[in-house]
Amino acid sequence: MSLMFVRIKRRPICFERLFGVKVEAFKLALEDQFFMVLLYYRSYSTQFFIGQFLGIDDSRVCRLIRQLEPLLAQVVPLPKKRTLSLQEVESLIVDATEQPIERPKRNQKSYYSGKKKCHTLKTEIRTTAEGRILRVSSAYPGSVHDFALSKTEPPLHPNTRVFVDAGYQIRFELPYKARPNRPLERKEKEYNRAL
Repeated sequence: MSLMFVRIKRRPICFERLFGVKVEAFKLALEDQFFMVLLYYRSYSTQFFIGQFLGIDDSRVCRLIRQLEPLLAQVVPLPKKRTLSLQEVESLIVDATEQPIERPKRNQKSYYSGKKKCHTLKTEIRTTAEGRILRVSSAYPGSVHDFALSKTEPPLHPNTRVFVDAGYQIRFELPYKARPNRPLERKEKEYNRAL
């Protein structure tokens, strides 16, 4: 008996024992997989959308893109902009965001965010003024302050103008905020517009 894919794929248990992969893992033909990678790079749609469009799971889309990208890059130049222009570096937007998680069994206090009133993971995101994401930090427990989180990340260029919220008030330029009993003065409004 010769070992042929056409024959062995009819017996999924044998196929899995021989190759360690289930036959159902290949729901897309190879042409469709390459089409999926090209669609991803051309439209920059979310992997969830592409998965729904092709009838597969978004995690499978991610795995296939990672596996096929090096092969496709040898044949077709893929658009991967890895450098930043001087204009993009001159002004950045930095902010931290929190994602709720289930309450951990151990060390609950460090993951509890007083701001969100639940257990969270916090990440810092740096983007250009046009919205291009430059860096996403590792996840930290929710009790970590935004400024402490920014100190763990690589430092910014000294000439970079950074737009931030009040969590970073020690180090960056902040806009003036109006209070209920005190509206903003004309100079403060002009300063905010200039930011």
